[in-house]
Amino acid sequence: AGSALSGKQTECWTLVTGPEMRALEERTIEARGIPGELLMESAGRALLPSVLALRASSVRSQATIRILCGTGNNGGDGLVLARHLFAEGVASETILMGEVTSLPRDAAANWARLQRLGAPSRVVALDSREIDWQELFTETSVAVDALLGIGLERAIEGGFARLIESLCRSRREGLRVLAADIPSWLRPSH
Repeated sequence: AGSALSGKQTECWTLVTGPEMRALEERTIEARGIPGELLMESAGRALLPSVLALRASSVRSQATIRILCGTGNNGGDGLVLARHLFAEGVASETILMGEVTSLPRDAAANWARLQRLGAPSRVVALDSREIDWQELFTETSVAVDALLGIGLERAIEGGFARLIESLCRSRREGLRVLAADIPSWLRPSH
């Protein structure tokens, strides 16, 4: 189904809630026998063309792409994307917010793969103030939001809140941002 908008044909997609998306993923994994790691690989790889297109349209197109990953499966999607960017020779850095030991099995496997490749990455504690996000985003062509996905149902606070506030401010100032799932700023506290 499409609609005419400025002379262009657009495609309409039905939006689902977080719980609906979780149910769809579970059904795909259990009923259809598709492993979660394969879903994660497909999701992360599918982000690549959009990220590269955003980078090409960025005023800082030669700057590093930053993949901001949480410690859930959405972060795992970002880790897959980071591996594919690294394999393509694209300047990128992965920033994991939280402890590596908190990653679920499939995401942890992708973190390990990224580390074996020697791709640029760092781990930032949730309560850390070591990064000036605003400054870092001025040196970024595209920021990928693979932080929270569909799994968070509480208010955002602490280090996540500071990061997301800077991400939103930088986005308003022209930073290209792609969310791997539901944008992290669309939460109860934002």
